[in-house]
Amino acid sequence: MSENLRTAATYDVLKGLIVNFQFRPGEHLQINDLADQLQVSVTPIREALLRLSSESLVVSVPNRGFFCKNLDIGELQDLYNLAYLILSYSIKNATEASRTLDFTNPLHATAHTAPGQELDLGSREALACSHALLVERLNTKIAQLSNNREFEKIVRNFNERTHYVRVIYYSIYGVRHINTSTVFDLVENMERKDAKAATRLLHRAFQAKIHNMGEVVKEALVRTYVDRTSAGLQENVPARNIATGGWA
Repeated sequence: MSENLRTAATYDVLKGLIVNFQFRPGEHLQINDLADQLQVSVTPIREALLRLSSESLVVSVPNRGFFCKNLDIGELQDLYNLAYLILSYSIKNATEASRTLDFTNPLHATAHTAPGQELDLGSREALACSHALLVERLNTKIAQLSNNREFEKIVRNFNERTHYVRVIYYSIYGVRHINTSTVFDLVENMERKDAKAATRLLHRAFQAKIHNMGEVVKEALVRTYVDRTSAGLQENVPARNIATGGWA
């Protein structure tokens, strides 16, 4: 594997671990330890962490190193408010320019459950994750309608920085909130060029996340600290061979 491919692969692996908070909030990301665990040299690890720092996915502290970000309620709420401004503008701009939202939903047949139906924990977690990814894909598609690359870049970064709390949100509130998701109605309103209705639905969805952010962050912290400790998990991540892409 070439050095460029190795660096890119290292970045992708670390980004996946960080976005899903496989490291604890505030945890020191030791370059040498990560290099051993991912079976690469320290150079691609350092380059990946520098890039992740520039994307505000990790914190770089001079003379100390890199750290996993803390879950800051105010910062997360600010991100949602910023993303809302961009997405609402994109909806309005697309309607005025008669641009069509190119969005198909592969979960349409599986995202709903029968009234009163209960899912086991594994199914519930899988559904929450799938729905979070669906929402992130929709966010990106809407941002693309703005014809502004910087807006699209900001929304992609928003998706990454809020991915974990988005999954936790759907996990906490469960299938009931997923069933009443605005995704399908929002897409239908955009197809009808009804920007006002689509924006109202977007606003309602974002305000629900902002309003419940304190509870979501509290649960997220429990999962990253208490659950991992009770499960006997160590702070170190599993070793991965970048060359093969498989967990060792």
